[in-house]
Amino acid sequence: MDRKIWLGVVELEYTTQESPSRERRGFSNATTWAGDYEEFCSKAQEMIEHYGWKLLGVEYARAIPEAEEFGEEVEDMIARTRANSSAVLFGTIHSYPYYAN
Repeated sequence: MDRKIWLGVVELEYTTQESPSRERRGFSNATTWAGDYEEFCSKAQEMIEHYGWKLLGVEYARAIPEAEEFGEEVEDMIARTRANSSAVLFGTIHSYPYYAN
């Protein structure tokens, strides 16, 4: 299987140290080496579950072309992923209002 660096947006449910009993929702860019969409999703889910969080969904996941340029944070994530074949990296988590019923 030909592995490439993949970039996707993951949606997750998480808690923080400041409020461990309050669940929050957010999304983040993620990068990792993968051979296909399923591998990308599996690696993202495994890392998110490692923190005790929950993966809600994956969007816009794709192998990135060498020539494509991104913003500073994503470019840094790609460079760090390129240097570590085991890396699963997440960027800034952007939270949004979520109210449980």
